[in-house]
Amino acid sequence: MSKTSQSYFGLILILMKHRLSMTVAFSSVVGWFLFTNEISIEILVLFLGTFFLSGGASALNQYQERKLDFNMGRTQKRPIPAGLISPNDAFLISLILILSGFTLLTFFTNLPTAFLGLLNVVFYNFLYTPLKTKTQFAVLPGAVVGAIPPMMGWAAAGGILTEQPIIFFATFMFLWQMPHFWLLAIKYREDYERAGFLMLTKKVSELKVKQLVYFWGFITSLFLMGFPIFFEGASILTTALIILLNFGFIIGFYKILFKPEPENKSILKAFFFINYYALSVMIVLIGNSFL
Repeated sequence: MSKTSQSYFGLILILMKHRLSMTVAFSSVVGWFLFTNEISIEILVLFLGTFFLSGGASALNQYQERKLDFNMGRTQKRPIPAGLISPNDAFLISLILILSGFTLLTFFTNLPTAFLGLLNVVFYNFLYTPLKTKTQFAVLPGAVVGAIPPMMGWAAAGGILTEQPIIFFATFMFLWQMPHFWLLAIKYREDYERAGFLMLTKKVSELKVKQLVYFWGFITSLFLMGFPIFFEGASILTTALIILLNFGFIIGFYKILFKPEPENKSILKAFFFINYYALSVMIVLIGNSFL
C-alpha cells in the first residue's frame, strides 16, 4: 500500500470517527450477549455491520456540518474543513459505508437488526444533527442513538425487542448519554456557541449544568441498581459487581466533577470517568451471560 493510499485510508477512519464507531459496535455485541452466550460468526458480522453504519453516519454528519466545523477550533482540522478531502468524496464514502453496513446486517443477521441500524442513521443524521442548531433538546434524539445498538445485538441473536432485559439496558444507555453530552457542552462551550449550536450552557450557568450532570448520573446509577429485577437468574457475583460499580461511580464522579481544579481538567476527567463506568457495566453484563 502506497503512502498516498495509507493517508487516504487514515482520512476515511477520521471521517468514520473509528474509535467511537468501534465503541458503538461493541455495545451491539453487548446486546447479543444479553440474550445468549452462544458464540458464532454472526457476532463478527454484527460488529462490522454496526461499525460501518456508525462510521457512515459519522461521515455523513461531518459532510452535513462541514461549514460549522470550520468555525470550531476542535473540528477545523477534520478532513473536509481542512481541505484534505472534498465534500462530494466524503458524501460518497458515507453512502458506501451505510449501504455496506445495511447489506451485511440484512443478509447475514436479520431484517429487524438491519432496519434498527438504518433507523439509527435517521435519528442521528436527520433528527439530532439538524436539531443541534435549533434547540437545546437535541440531546434527546441524540441519546436514543446510543440506546439502539444494543437492541440491534439483541435482535440479531433472536431476541424480541419488547422483553424486559433489553428494554432495561437500552434505557440505561439512553440515560447515560445525557451527562455525556452535557459534559462536552461545558468543555467546548465557546466552540459550540461560535458555530451556532444551541447548548444548555448558553442559558444555564456551568455550575448548574455540573449539578444537573451529577444528578442525572446519580439517577442513572440508581436505575442500574434494578438490574436483578429485570434479569432473571442474575448471578450473585454480577449483582455484587454492579452494586460496587455504582457506589464507586456515585462517590468518584462527585469528587472528580466538583474538585477545585482548572475547569477543563475536571470536565475532561469526568467525561472519561463516566465513559469508563459505562464500559465497565457492559463488560460485567457480558460476563453475566457466561455465569
